[in-house]
Amino acid sequence: MKRGVCARRTIAGRPFALQERLVHNTPRLLQQASGREVQPPDGDGWFLVDLSAHVAGSVKERTVRVRLGQAAPYPLGLRIPLRWVAADAQALFPTFEGAIEIEDADVNRLTVALVGSYEPPGGLVGAALDRTVLATAAEESVERLLTGLVQELSDTAQEPEIDPTVVEQLSVADVMTPNPFLLDASMSLRTGANLLLQQQISGAPVVDPEGHIVGVLSESDLLDKVAPIRYGLTQDTVKSWRNHAATTVGMACSRPAHTTQSSTPLRDAAKVMAAKRIRRLVVMEGGALVGILTKRDVVKALLRADAELAAAVDAVLHDSRFKGLRGQVADGVVHVTGVTHRRSRLVELEERLDTIDGVIGVITSDVASNLDDLGSVGRSDQESDTPASMR
Repeated sequence: MKRGVCARRTIAGRPFALQERLVHNTPRLLQQASGREVQPPDGDGWFLVDLSAHVAGSVKERTVRVRLGQAAPYPLGLRIPLRWVAADAQALFPTFEGAIEIEDADVNRLTVALVGSYEPPGGLVGAALDRTVLATAAEESVERLLTGLVQELSDTAQEPEIDPTVVEQLSVADVMTPNPFLLDASMSLRTGANLLLQQQISGAPVVDPEGHIVGVLSESDLLDKVAPIRYGLTQDTVKSWRNHAATTVGMACSRPAHTTQSSTPLRDAAKVMAAKRIRRLVVMEGGALVGILTKRDVVKALLRADAELAAAVDAVLHDSRFKGLRGQVADGVVHVTGVTHRRSRLVELEERLDTIDGVIGVITSDVASNLDDLGSVGRSDQESDTPASMR
């Protein structure tokens, strides 16, 4: 009988960069995490990893042969299939089937999980071992291996401190979902619908045989296939006729795909999505498809860590025009204190701080000024406890 095991850790850093390191260096990182000398996989893709756990009051080690599958997107992020077996074929040691799952915790953290199940050795001896030691040992082995993996990934992620002047505004690349699930234009519509359900996504880019983006198939496109045919001469009605008659993904998908570049400021992309009332943008880097930006991804801008927001706020306050002012960030809200020569400087400061992606509000009511050049109306507005970005 198979038994499930799961371990999960969160690591600080830029999620996309951490993910790239893990995907491209998984065998090396796993070997280093287990304390084993790094060796390249053999011709069949197997490599050795040492597992350890407490058994009968002492730490026992066992060498396993590990093999990885192709990294592929899943609804919450990216999954790397993983399997291991005892290096000694005669050893009574459980086989593990699972995956390393990677997902963004927020714009500054990545969550890595080792999820799967192990199958105890067969027979009465295997069953007895499972009841006595294997269950605990399997869970501890997974926990230890993942802890080591995250530590190794953390050690390789040492980057220079973020320059606050370049992180006031996020780009699409900072929050997009990389390596999106793709559908072939020639695929049957039933297969396309089935894949959307299996992947638990509401839409996916559609590509032609050459890999060029041709459109996006969404749940909205599939509704017309199920709903009664509509009548009229509007653009939406004409589109519903086409979808009702579609038999392939390419025939039913919305064309052309709405796209954006990975370097586009996030707020500009969000503006397009709001104005056109669309749920996703296909992200391009030059002519290559590199990701997809959904409404859920855009919301990540609101989850920037207070420490990162504080760094961006400090960069703004280093401007000589705002000398004498200090800022603290709590739950995304910037609270400005200190003394300014002209109160009108606060208007400019609020506008600057409001442009920092992730800032929820700005409070300046505790700032004193040497010269109130706003007049009574401006003063009343400035001394309100309502955050500036909410007024």
